[in-house]
Amino acid sequence: MSIKENTRGNYAVDRLGIAELGPGSMGALLLDHLEATPDKPLMMIGEPGIGKTAITNQLEESGKFHLLTIRLVNEDEGTMNGYADPDEGQATVTLRVVRKVKEAADRAVNEGRRLIVFFDEVNRAKDHMIKYVFNIIDTKRWGDFELPVDTSFIAAINPPTKNHKVRDILSDSALRRRFAIYATKADASEYITYAKKAKIHPAVIGFINTKAKHIYDYVALDNGQPYACPASWDAVSSIMYWFENVKLGKLKDVTKNISVNRMLTGTIGEAMTYEFLTFAEDMTKRYSPKNILDNYKDIQSEIRETVESEFTEEDAQLDLSKLSTVVSTLSAYVADKLVNEDMEFYVSEEDREKNSVSKKDMLKANRRGHNLAKFLHDCPSEMFQAFFANLRRELNDLTSAKGQSVQKYLQRTNKLSNYKEYRDSANKYLTTR
Repeated sequence: MSIKENTRGNYAVDRLGIAELGPGSMGALLLDHLEATPDKPLMMIGEPGIGKTAITNQLEESGKFHLLTIRLVNEDEGTMNGYADPDEGQATVTLRVVRKVKEAADRAVNEGRRLIVFFDEVNRAKDHMIKYVFNIIDTKRWGDFELPVDTSFIAAINPPTKNHKVRDILSDSALRRRFAIYATKADASEYITYAKKAKIHPAVIGFINTKAKHIYDYVALDNGQPYACPASWDAVSSIMYWFENVKLGKLKDVTKNISVNRMLTGTIGEAMTYEFLTFAEDMTKRYSPKNILDNYKDIQSEIRETVESEFTEEDAQLDLSKLSTVVSTLSAYVADKLVNEDMEFYVSEEDREKNSVSKKDMLKANRRGHNLAKFLHDCPSEMFQAFFANLRRELNDLTSAKGQSVQKYLQRTNKLSNYKEYRDSANKYLTTR
């Protein structure tokens, strides 16, 4: 099962002649627009789920603006402006939207911020509602309520496509004159930057990092199927975290769970689910504890590339890397082997003769220890620290159940100091504390 390549035309580029920007770049552009031409309304065009709402939320996070979002598809003129009700003994009954507008305006003024009114899904709204909104923009009045003079307006629309039916409101030349129009697109590299900060599941980050074209499944969108997009990848992350941390406990079990498969299929479609879970399952096998300890040379270059790409001076948080899962799984595996199978990481010739250890078992133990030392050496100091912190916690859980001491098991890991790589990584950790 494979994903078909997207062959659709690009509405923003082909029809409007507008270059597209990723969400991060778009957020910066909108900030500049609101500073340079605050009275010029702006309109974002982009596919559903691409991040238009998230972009506007970034504006509020800048601290300069207070954001009021109105989803026009849910409103009509009555809910927007109130309606006459003689039985109430007043000219107009104030409804939810009107209250929201007045509260938002008061808050913006009191906090010394500018009010931004964000009209979402404009081309899904009723025709008369669009005209009503344009009147608000032109007059800066909401019925009988006068908006702050420095209020700015943002509208968002989806592009019309063959199988995505929305009105092509940009065919109206008067509308194009009224708005500055900007186009946004799904951008894998910008999503990765966002995903790291938002602590999206490492499997999602790794998948998009290696399969950038899968950030948005335009073919599934146009075919009326569940489709992958930035918003749905966020949902995939939540599903993976919940099953891993709450219900199942291990990523390898999550990748094989039928409920996970069904939930992901309903979120990103059948073909994308297959590719994603195959990738996640391969990640658990490729970087499995046994593979690290027995065959590290086969994956060493990949580990180093991951470290170089995900651990920079500006961004060195362990939980943002897909290796966080590897470290957690490896430490649990080592703790179990130490307690239940007396695992060794180094056996000297003297120890071999003294304890009647076979040559084969000695070589196996030393290869295991050498590979673990090399892995820890290749990882950043944060990873080194996290491995032993996790190991101690796992040992505490295992040994408390048996009424045994953690110390004798940690002494076995001290044998790693027989390897130069381990000593180097330990010194690196100590010098960075």
